[in-house]
Amino acid sequence: MRRSTATRNVAVRVQTLTARLAGDSQGNPGAGEPHQVFAGFPPFASRLTRRIAMFWKFILIAALAVGLLQLGAFSVWVVILKAGLIFAVLVICGLVLSMLWRKASAKSD
Repeated sequence: MRRSTATRNVAVRVQTLTARLAGDSQGNPGAGEPHQVFAGFPPFASRLTRRIAMFWKFILIAALAVGLLQLGAFSVWVVILKAGLIFAVLVICGLVLSMLWRKASAKSD
């Protein structure tokens, strides 16, 4: 059974990535190890940088959540104020019509 070229390419990529992460046969760490990824830093730097990155991701997600909550609250206020404005316009129109009706009925008497 022959494999297609795409299947062979995927298999080679998976083997390459697995070998990089696992390291070589002499026990040298692979590319997935922290001191290989962060070559110029001491070993603790990878944990520190990951924690800092996680902290900033959390801050960004929290800020986005607060922003979306505020946007939702503003949306509710817009609906409430719009309803109040429509009600006020209807009341004013009613009062204007009432005033015009009285003037028109007063002239006809």
